[in-house]
Amino acid sequence: MPDIFKIIDLEEPHEDGYAFCVSGIQARDKLKEPINEIKKLAKEIDDLTMDKKALAEGYLTAWNNALQGLQDYLEQEKLKQDMLNFDDLENMAIRLLKNNPLVCQKYMRKFKHIMVDEFQDTNDKQRQLVYLLCGGDAEELKGRKLFIVGDPKQSIYAFRGSDINSY
Repeated sequence: MPDIFKIIDLEEPHEDGYAFCVSGIQARDKLKEPINEIKKLAKEIDDLTMDKKALAEGYLTAWNNALQGLQDYLEQEKLKQDMLNFDDLENMAIRLLKNNPLVCQKYMRKFKHIMVDEFQDTNDKQRQLVYLLCGGDAEELKGRKLFIVGDPKQSIYAFRGSDINSY
């Protein structure tokens, strides 16, 4: 199950520079009711004035449980409707190559060279996938297949998890 929600300390600025916001989420059909319930809970939490001790003693846990419930519901709906999102495709491809050495070797042999353009905008999952195709290891680049093109000064996808350090 992809990690699509992030809980942050609401009192301190977050290093990513963004926070999860439910007020702008629009939903219809089967998702409308759960999304509206989350919005209602978010408003109730926002309306409360509480100190960090109160947050630590239960509100963050309740919020995390509500978000986990929404995430579980969305995953069940995707399964029912035979749907995948881009994160699912990345996760499944990585899992396939990691857990099936013969499949990984087949595709490693198939590609003599791998070029990744705009490499500064790759996220960790994409990096793992490329590393697996280059040398069979998701964490360490092996082999001499990889050719990258990019400019670290033009990295624009930090909000999607791109990490300039992988460059």
